[in-house]
Amino acid sequence: MPNFPGPFLVEIPYIVTGLAHSLTFNCDAIGTPAIGDAPDTVFLESKGGSGVALDDAADEFWGLARSFFNTAVLASTYTLWKCTEGTGERTFISGGSLAAPNGVSGNATQLTQQTTITFRSGRGGYGKLEMLETAVPGEVRKIPATASGYAFVNALVEYVVGPTSVVMARDRSFFVVPMNIGWDPQNDKVFERRYRA
Repeated sequence: MPNFPGPFLVEIPYIVTGLAHSLTFNCDAIGTPAIGDAPDTVFLESKGGSGVALDDAADEFWGLARSFFNTAVLASTYTLWKCTEGTGERTFISGGSLAAPNGVSGNATQLTQQTTITFRSGRGGYGKLEMLETAVPGEVRKIPATASGYAFVNALVEYVVGPTSVVMARDRSFFVVPMNIGWDPQNDKVFERRYRA
């Protein structure tokens, strides 16, 4: 299967010291949501089989991810996009405001850093979550995702592979096994945007 996003994509834009980034994850909707539907009326498929309202899913995901970010980081909204199969094109469906928009870490932001967590999907593929300019100190190239020593990392990993998760791999199956986590001190594209733009 081609490595395209979808069938739906949740995007959570956030700002770190004046630079815009976004967290995204693949998911699938139950039924056929229409453009402009209210987020509490759009339901996403969960690994456990029940539907989770879009607003609740976005709040739960960001509620866990925000622990990676300094308190000055702001993520105030989320958007659900429908992806056109076999392309990178997407169409707005719904969106709203996050209940708790700021990061929660007291650690300093690690400018240009990239945090990557990898997972194995139910169909045997790989997938990842990438977060840019987090507040996780140090440099770790690759360790088991559950061995980071950080409770907030474990909480996000457990959610992504757990029964309430709506996060899917690009092969359109749910994640079943956490693989690795790494903190790279420099994402080259972010470095270019921050210091050479």
